[in-house]
Amino acid sequence: MLFALILLLQACAPPAPGSWKNDKIPQGKRDDFHDLNKQLFAAVLSGHEKEVDLLLSAELLASNYNADKAAYYLKSAEYSLRDEYYIVNKDKSHQHLKADAQYYLDYTSEAKEMYVAFFLPKGGTDQQMITVLYSKYSYGWRVSQIEIEPYTINGKTAPQLYEQAKADYNKGYFINAVTTMELAVKCLKPAEMWEWTTEDTISKFYTKTMDAANEHYHFPVTVDGVPTRPGIFRVLNQNIAEGTYPAVYYRSKIDLKDTAALRKENNAVKKVIEHVFPGITQTNKYLLYSAFNELPAGGRYVKSYDVTDRLQ
Repeated sequence: MLFALILLLQACAPPAPGSWKNDKIPQGKRDDFHDLNKQLFAAVLSGHEKEVDLLLSAELLASNYNADKAAYYLKSAEYSLRDEYYIVNKDKSHQHLKADAQYYLDYTSEAKEMYVAFFLPKGGTDQQMITVLYSKYSYGWRVSQIEIEPYTINGKTAPQLYEQAKADYNKGYFINAVTTMELAVKCLKPAEMWEWTTEDTISKFYTKTMDAANEHYHFPVTVDGVPTRPGIFRVLNQNIAEGTYPAVYYRSKIDLKDTAALRKENNAVKKVIEHVFPGITQTNKYLLYSAFNELPAGGRYVKSYDVTDRLQ
């Protein structure tokens, strides 16, 4: 059945150069591509390496592609098709195709005919996009690329996170702007060929938020409003079950074994953290804290006293 489908697709003469999206793809050809997708996903989920290999290009096989990552995400969620494109290239060259108002397809054509499908999980706030690119070779249609990259974090795409960070920046919430832009950059490329129309703007704004934060804050920041005067030495994003949120790392003079005293100190830090970093409690659902006796360095594990504060 697989070889019959590949030969059928191979036999069809390509139309003139152009691109067709979603329901604009000729129905018969679109159905055949969907059948290929179903066979690929079934083969990946089955764990039968030889079945997967039959669908991959010689070039992809030579790269020692590992299907385990794709299998992990396919098993963890049900995926649906976000967008698909059938492309007939004029020649083998760099292409910059405007997909819609939100993004471009930016790629170097490997073959005259290509088909690309972008899949997203149904539900969830941290979504991984699965991208499957097929190219038509002399030996038939084969998968020339499979990618799994972040598409949303905390339920927002890179452009949406950028808008959130821009709003915080305009209010003077510079730490919020930086941590949010770090998330935006993390999911800026959900696929190698995917280019948001605002990609350059997002990258430049990330630099702008970093410059503003460095200008306003010089770490370590001593929390003078707390009697023990802990020193905040880092604010970074940290992942928890509920999503990814800012974590405030500070050095405490209190022995980590004295949890009662650490809890009292942390409660005092919570009361003044908004004054230290304006806005940090305003737009985040959670704020994480870690108290250290010694600074973590060189990848070495260092014990800490950790607190998760639900704000909303």
